[in-house]
Amino acid sequence: MRLNCFNWIKLVQQSDLPSNARYLCHYLATYMNANQDMAWPSLSRIETETGLGHATILRHLKLLSDRGWLVRHSGNTVESTRYEVSVPASVQIDLTRELVEGRSTTDPRRSTTDQARSTMDPGVGPPRTPNNNSNNNNTKDVTEKASVKRFTPPLIDDVKAYIAERGNRIDAEHWYDHYASNGWKVGKNTMKDWKAAVRTWERNAFGKQQNTKAEGLSFL
Repeated sequence: MRLNCFNWIKLVQQSDLPSNARYLCHYLATYMNANQDMAWPSLSRIETETGLGHATILRHLKLLSDRGWLVRHSGNTVESTRYEVSVPASVQIDLTRELVEGRSTTDPRRSTTDQARSTMDPGVGPPRTPNNNSNNNNTKDVTEKASVKRFTPPLIDDVKAYIAERGNRIDAEHWYDHYASNGWKVGKNTMKDWKAAVRTWERNAFGKQQNTKAEGLSFL
């Protein structure tokens, strides 16, 4: 599925990607336009212009590629790696379902997916106007969704600062990578309070044997 970088960024904003991964997407999009869904800044340029560390950039570019948000075309000694926008299969399924079933104009995600659909299929007409009988139910649904606070992953620097404040021996990079790789979930549930997760690691790991990685992760 192909769509221009503007609609791609809107879908990225709605995803559960780590904040640094979303930041890299926004950065790469600055090198694209409506007719060019590919960018090729060098790693040194990305590092200089984003302020992110080399290892952090590589880690999150790999994450974006693994999750289907970027296609990386390896470069050579002359050309830099090219980064092409992409959409994960799960998101493609959701967009296809909306094309078939339609979605209420009161759905908070309507503006993004409608624009994405119009880019992918110019023949799709304007959204259907809901009938008056469904207005009350639609308004109630929007109110309930708005009342649910969405979890926003912390920045790695925030995690490091909080761990330093508490004075424990948790490896901030290790903690961050663990939750970033599993979609910021605690067990099967989406994380609600990342500071509470840090304190849980502290209670389970601080003062216990940590001679090996396996022992350090025995509480996960």
